[in-house]
Amino acid sequence: MQRPSPAAALRAAALEDSRRLLARTHHDGLWSYTPGQEPSLEATAWASIALSGREPVCELAAERLIGCQNDDGGWPTTPNSGAPSDWNSALALLCLRLAEPHLSERLQGSLARVYAAGIDFMLSSRGVFHGLSDLASLVQLGIVLLSPGSPCGFPWDPGTYYWTEPTGYGILALKPHARGKSGGRSEELATQLHRAEEFLLEHACRKGGWNHGNFVSLGKNVPAYPPTTAIALIALQDRAAAGQVAGGLAYLEGAAPGLETVMSLALAILALDSYGRPVAGLTDALLSRRREDGGFGTTTMHTAMAATALAASLGENPLIMPARAAALKS
Repeated sequence: MQRPSPAAALRAAALEDSRRLLARTHHDGLWSYTPGQEPSLEATAWASIALSGREPVCELAAERLIGCQNDDGGWPTTPNSGAPSDWNSALALLCLRLAEPHLSERLQGSLARVYAAGIDFMLSSRGVFHGLSDLASLVQLGIVLLSPGSPCGFPWDPGTYYWTEPTGYGILALKPHARGKSGGRSEELATQLHRAEEFLLEHACRKGGWNHGNFVSLGKNVPAYPPTTAIALIALQDRAAAGQVAGGLAYLEGAAPGLETVMSLALAILALDSYGRPVAGLTDALLSRRREDGGFGTTTMHTAMAATALAASLGENPLIMPARAAALKS
């Protein structure tokens, strides 16, 4: 057996340390941004993704997420808070889908119902903008008026306009269900996901990459940002031939040497690795931000994102879509 290179061994050791830290910092299957805070669905989802079903706590986390699904099928920012459902619903669906192969038969048996309700919420959460008041406000923001069949992303909160990050997470969450796990709704989901992908492609910044929402505001082109660009690229793997994807990759690779935060570095690694681009330099930069206790950054979510990125640098990117994985192997 070939021994791993020193660099790969260092990444593997750091990954194991960060996973051990995550496995012991949950509270009854849920994670908060920092110890002592109330649980966060975003932190819980990323921690579950980072652990990849390898720890017993992943079963508990999945059970807690299933238990805190709202009656409308979505999930709130704070689990078990009674708060309205929002964009975190996509993260909940995503991490449950990734954890599914590692869960007990008991939990797996309940997922069809959970998925169906979650899909219903996701698709119903998107508003339709068509009135004169909507037109006036959208034109002010530089947003194109929508008509039936137009590009249509996902919002932060139900009934509001669409943004890059929730659209990216929505695509990642729903893609597997358009491939046969949707209870007979594959065609509908494929159509809606195509509209979401078109929204991202239509809203790419003119010089490459993605802003938080639109590419223009008050008549002026707006700049791209690395984290939003990375999320859009991860979501657009099935549209790899699009010019906007090429522009996004060029932007992100150009921005890579200046990235400083754990979140930006981790998301850039996950995005570039999804397209087979080299990530060694980014991984070294990420490792330089490792804390003595094995964590990264200032929050549990930062540690989870870093662990997921380290796994990607070792050939275990959980966010690579099947068609993209096949393309990279060919």
